[in-house]
Amino acid sequence: MDPNASVAHSGSVKEKHDTSGRLEPVSEKSVGLRLITALHRGGDSYVTFGRKVSAEGKFQNLFSIRANHLQAELPRHLDRLRRDSYFSVNGFWNRTLNSTREVPFIPGFIPHRTAQLQYLNAVYSDIDFYKKGLSTQAVRAEIEKLVERGTLPPPSFGLQSRGLWLFWLLHDGQQTGKPPPSSKGNRAAFRRIMKKICAVLEAVGADPGAIDPARITRVPGSVNSKNNQHVQVLWPPPGRKPAIYTLNRLVEFFKLDEEDESAKRIATDLRRIKTALRHRGILQPRPLKKSGWMGVNDQRLRQFIALWELRGGFKEGCRTYAALIYARLLSTLGVPDKAVVGLLEEFGNSCKPPLLPHEIAGAVSQGMKQLPGSIRNETISEWLAITYQEHVALRKIFSRYAWKAFEQAPQSRAQKRRKEIQRIVRKQGLLPNRRMAELLTKRGHPASPTQVLKDYKSLELKDARPEQR
Repeated sequence: MDPNASVAHSGSVKEKHDTSGRLEPVSEKSVGLRLITALHRGGDSYVTFGRKVSAEGKFQNLFSIRANHLQAELPRHLDRLRRDSYFSVNGFWNRTLNSTREVPFIPGFIPHRTAQLQYLNAVYSDIDFYKKGLSTQAVRAEIEKLVERGTLPPPSFGLQSRGLWLFWLLHDGQQTGKPPPSSKGNRAAFRRIMKKICAVLEAVGADPGAIDPARITRVPGSVNSKNNQHVQVLWPPPGRKPAIYTLNRLVEFFKLDEEDESAKRIATDLRRIKTALRHRGILQPRPLKKSGWMGVNDQRLRQFIALWELRGGFKEGCRTYAALIYARLLSTLGVPDKAVVGLLEEFGNSCKPPLLPHEIAGAVSQGMKQLPGSIRNETISEWLAITYQEHVALRKIFSRYAWKAFEQAPQSRAQKRRKEIQRIVRKQGLLPNRRMAELLTKRGHPASPTQVLKDYKSLELKDARPEQR
């Protein structure tokens, strides 16, 4: 069977595209090659291969194969790909090759840079479900539920090892059978789709950092040294062929254009309303030099709108708090009651899920009350559950006035090391600095004896003494 037949667009193929989202493990030896060739349908691009050669993760660039020569060339080199081996998800090109002459096999890697991408074969999700304490069966069942609800498009196929990789095949929409080219516009759409898929699969452990088109994944059938198991292929049930999409179809599925337009409309409508109110003399223009609570609340309103645009809507858990804050800010800036009600209704409809009418009415009623004082910034951070990443984004716009993260920022190396010192001291007592340095290094927190003394001082472990040589 032609490995590409399962994703062909010809009417001669009787299999129907899978719409269930159900993927099954396949054990036949040829399925690994079938998956790689199904991904790499751009025959004039190259697939890169490499492997890890040490426990520290040192990477060795092995070779690159032209996509239309995969079936002939790859079987000859499988012995080099038996353990901890990887291949590129999307297709690359090599500017140093003469375009008039086909070179099936190139020793070494084509550089993994965005500029070297030729085709976008598939969008994907790298799901580290083991970090969430979930089982493979539970994750696959959850994915089927998301597909059934219409929250996630059916994945084309997948790879299963310690974690799970899902792929959504792409084509160019021209019935050529080729993937879309790696143009600037296509790459932008690719990243937007990837971010959305990560958000949908966040609860099952989708890696938010794995969204770049130059990513590599494990070779099917190779052994993953982390769990000493073979990488298994997940394929649609018999009689079904992998689903295939255009970038535009996925953008429509996830309503990404609507989200973008909604974010633009929110900011535009707010500017229009405030301008109209100023013309009518209801809302005073912001002074060039901001002062007092008027300047504070104006800055808070703009920061609230920026956060709204960042999130694309507020989720359950902070929706009602956000509605109350929004109503309060609008009211304190002099926006008329009718306008506040209209803006809150629009806000409520943008929430995920939308706020109910009585929840919107409650927020308007509480927000428009004349109360002494103002909501503290710390309270806003807690009510809106500001994340560290959101704080960083807001800080770029609002500088030191940006709302702080309610969740703690990632621990520094020093904080992690000192936490480990405290753990060791609780179990073994206060150790000489050299012995402590050795223990820390073994546990992944390298430190010199001098650094350990500084940590002891910082932790107020005053009885510490340097080890006598």
